[in-house]
Amino acid sequence: IDYEKVALWTYYLGEKFGPSLIGQIVQQPENSVEGVRAALQTKGIALSFEDIFIHFVLANYLNNPGLDAQGYYGYRTITLPPFAPSGDFGSYPIDSQTKILPAFSSQYIRFYGQDSTAMLTLSSLRPADTRALILQMADQPRVEKLVFDSQGKTHASLKAIGQSVKNLVLTGVSLSGVNTFAYSVSTEIEDIKPPLITSGPQESIPGNNSITIIWKTDEYATSVVEYGLTAQYGRTARDSTLTTDHKIVLNQMATNTTYHYRVGSVDARDNGPTYSADFTFTTATPTGEPIVTLAQSHAYGYLGRSLAVDSDQTIHFLYHEKNGENRFIYHQKSADHGATWSVPVVVDQTCVSGGMPSVAVDSLHRVHVCWHAKATANSTYGIYYSRSDDGGSTWSRPQPISPPAADHDQLYSAIALDRQQNPHIVWNTALYSDYFEGDVYHAWSQDQGATWQPGSQISRSAFHHCFVPTIDFDSKGRCHVTYSDGRFEDQSLNAYYLRSDDGINWDNSVQISTSGVLYDGMIAMVVDAADLVHIAYADNYTPGDIRIMYTSVRSSEVAPPQAIAASSLGIEGHAFHPSLSRDDRGVIYLLYCDAPATAGLNKLNRAREEDIDALRWNRLLAAGAGDIYLSLSRNGIWLPGANVTSDAVDSQNPEMPNRQSGSDAVHLLWMSVQSETAHVARYARLNTRSVSSVPPRVVNRYPQADAVEVPYFSVYRLFADFDQRIVSDSLIPENVILRGEKSGTLSAVLTYLEDQKRLLISPVHDFQPEEMVTVRLRNHITNEAGLGLDGNGNGVDDGSPEDDVEWRFTTQARDTLAPTLAIGLLQHPVLSRYLSVYVKSREKLVSAPVVHIGEEKIAMSLLNAETGLYKGDYRLNSGGMMQLRATGTDLAGNEGRSDRNFAAALLTVAQGGVLRSTDGHVQLHVSAGALAEDAFASIVRIEPGDLTDSNANGENEPCYAILPEQMNGQIIFTQAVGGSGSPVIQRRDADGRWVDLATVREGDRLSASTPRMGVFRVTLSDQLPEQYQLSQNYPNPFSTGNTGTSFQVYLPQRQSVEIAVYNLLGEKVCTLLQGTLHPGVHRFTWNGRNASGSPLAAGLYFYRFSSRDCLLTKKMVILR
Repeated sequence: IDYEKVALWTYYLGEKFGPSLIGQIVQQPENSVEGVRAALQTKGIALSFEDIFIHFVLANYLNNPGLDAQGYYGYRTITLPPFAPSGDFGSYPIDSQTKILPAFSSQYIRFYGQDSTAMLTLSSLRPADTRALILQMADQPRVEKLVFDSQGKTHASLKAIGQSVKNLVLTGVSLSGVNTFAYSVSTEIEDIKPPLITSGPQESIPGNNSITIIWKTDEYATSVVEYGLTAQYGRTARDSTLTTDHKIVLNQMATNTTYHYRVGSVDARDNGPTYSADFTFTTATPTGEPIVTLAQSHAYGYLGRSLAVDSDQTIHFLYHEKNGENRFIYHQKSADHGATWSVPVVVDQTCVSGGMPSVAVDSLHRVHVCWHAKATANSTYGIYYSRSDDGGSTWSRPQPISPPAADHDQLYSAIALDRQQNPHIVWNTALYSDYFEGDVYHAWSQDQGATWQPGSQISRSAFHHCFVPTIDFDSKGRCHVTYSDGRFEDQSLNAYYLRSDDGINWDNSVQISTSGVLYDGMIAMVVDAADLVHIAYADNYTPGDIRIMYTSVRSSEVAPPQAIAASSLGIEGHAFHPSLSRDDRGVIYLLYCDAPATAGLNKLNRAREEDIDALRWNRLLAAGAGDIYLSLSRNGIWLPGANVTSDAVDSQNPEMPNRQSGSDAVHLLWMSVQSETAHVARYARLNTRSVSSVPPRVVNRYPQADAVEVPYFSVYRLFADFDQRIVSDSLIPENVILRGEKSGTLSAVLTYLEDQKRLLISPVHDFQPEEMVTVRLRNHITNEAGLGLDGNGNGVDDGSPEDDVEWRFTTQARDTLAPTLAIGLLQHPVLSRYLSVYVKSREKLVSAPVVHIGEEKIAMSLLNAETGLYKGDYRLNSGGMMQLRATGTDLAGNEGRSDRNFAAALLTVAQGGVLRSTDGHVQLHVSAGALAEDAFASIVRIEPGDLTDSNANGENEPCYAILPEQMNGQIIFTQAVGGSGSPVIQRRDADGRWVDLATVREGDRLSASTPRMGVFRVTLSDQLPEQYQLSQNYPNPFSTGNTGTSFQVYLPQRQSVEIAVYNLLGEKVCTLLQGTLHPGVHRFTWNGRNASGSPLAAGLYFYRFSSRDCLLTKKMVILR
């Protein structure tokens, strides 16, 4: 029995047709491939094993487009064969890549990056046992099957990328036996563009003598960070891996030291490096100061915010601790940023077994606390509330908040304040006899905690095993709650979110996660100043790979979850127990635990008494030290986590206050496990980014002040570079003013490039021609410390208008010249029926040029915005003489046009064929049997200025492109060649050199055989002269009314020369050439006119050749 095949059958069918069908199949007594096939046939499903496997391969990618190491298999019991690692390419060409595939395995190669000329070539050693498919990743994915030819090769165009599809995935499938297949991608475009930094660079939070720098590029590239104590750097860290998401870790950094750095990247074609501007960071080593040593492992709330920071920077900390045989809630505070802490004050001693407190502080400095406790030793747990109006010195009598319950305990409360400073509390019930069966409840006060409304159930999820709710409010007063529900054992444990606009009516719960196997069931949540809800939880990213997952909610729309933190130990570790916080600058903070995987139980054990869940924590202690990591998100980008503990002591239970205060510090709380009965609560205040204490300045700008002849078109963007990071929210139209003396105030789109510290100003409309424009940047543009622009350069933020930055420039005169369009025609080397049409404009066009071949319009796309190169494709359906017409309109409305004639013919294996140029001067003869397959050929005369113009300076022979190159045949030229020497047919080599072909001359007819096509011309033999010579002109004498006179210059070596005509007085009357000539014979013609074009008088003249090594002179006579 081939159990692997059976597994693949059943696995795919379960994914494709659902668990009910697969359940029926596996109940069949046969456990073989034939048995499964028979079971399918009885249900009317006719699929071969090969079909099953190929469908499975496609489904595997669609369910796991990231192609991570663990696959997407989830919690399944089927062991699948290993799949070869994927390839990922965004720039072309790609050199040949060879892959070895085991039997019944696959290889995924993903192609992205737009290139309409990119052509994939694939070959297989065993094509009969290979399946090749192109998965087109669009809104509706489609599959294209590739067919191998008799040589085991197949081709596919990649031009759809970026147009109709996001990317293309080549899926090679080996069906039996070990197979070898190779692929490559050709392109007609030379990649000369360096990678572009699209995001960053950004620094992680510095900690423990290391820091991580991240950035993104628009294509796969290497990574380098140059850093040092000055902007000259001196140290370098590199990673040669090609990636778009760059990360470099700098180690062995000195503490409390400012470093300069810049990042750079080089792409796969060695373009670059592209460097960022200079940035700085200051290292810091966090130190967790002890607050109190506690007996129990979890002496404060799971996610209930036991730490709060008042507006006056007072820090409040609530926890529970044993006192004899009982347990009470205690309060401590610090007024000096955690340097010292007050003596513990007990909140209440009337209740017993108090635990898991949660705290919030209102604008009047009143401290609100809730916790769970028992009224008597034999009663169930309930939720209690108390308030202190004097900063925690005295407390009000506890109020029971939760409704009484005889069987359910009320646990894990969390408190938050609405806009009217009224406290709201959420908690979950728990029935211990039924795996903590329970729901989430909510209660609130309308008089700042004096009295309370009855609590009510708000959870609407189906499993009623709810756990650890969290609560927060947005700026509109809406209440947001998260919690987990379900059981890990039956894979129903997921995260949920719900909202209420009034605290009374609640929306239905929204399921956030889908795995069913949340790691610890703790769902952290915080709402930012823009009312975006941020949610984090620990989940199985892939089986056993526990990561912190993140999502956000706006107006009940849930963003797709993403992994934002993984264990530093890889698959050997777990990242879990998240805590979220935010500040007023839009930064979101994540604090989490990272511990060895062997230390966890794969889920949090819920315990009736907090001091009896020691199994999990003791395993952590025994297995090794867990550490606390801090990460943050700026502008939606999560930075790598920084280790803020990094010691030999196990650290756990990370927590942060709901809101962070201060400009650059974050408040952290965690617990260090010294022993089973000694748990030290530690606090740290960590600077997350060093900011400048001096105001920012503008260090560069475009156009420069007082510049003239500046293009007046809006597509040309202005910019200003700053010497430090700018707060992008301060770059608003009120602070960036653009005004023309004719146009008045102009609107502009503002873009901030963080990697260059550059403000781009894109005018919405054109300026007027010959208009003076004023750019004004107001002092209200600020750095991250809130300091405004220093326009007067005195190093002080003097405010506006004293520190505004202002400059002026003048635009060019109106453009009245038509654009020049250069044309190029290339034929596909394999698919000869297809022609590529290139049009290049030497100035920007309003839109793509309009191109016709005959009556057919060719769709053109922009390949390179910097060079103005466009490309389109044309399919030859027949041969004949054809005309190409290209029309383009520049930004000023001027229209330019270029025409080109060319010829094409279908040449066959059986008969060969003849192709003639449109001017009749060139023929291609291909004999019968010379071709391996029927193919189209084309011929076009290359005009001066064409994209394929091959003549060097001083050369004017007509050139012809005959394609495709892989064809052989006889070239025949019929044209007169003037001058001395033997005419010869030449072909341009790959490096641009002209190579002589063996040429047969019969009158004006020249012919040569060539093993391949390309660009050809006829010229005189390039046998080099042995010495300098100046021939006598012919005719001599000559008349200015005729065609003129000619002479030759013989040059044995390359020289800078002058060729001029003088009269009898020695006065220069005309310069024919002043420049560099290559070795060879050069022919010159003079029409008897002076430099101004006027005919010269009859008489004797001298023509002279002069160079560094030689001076030659001869006479000539002009007749009337």
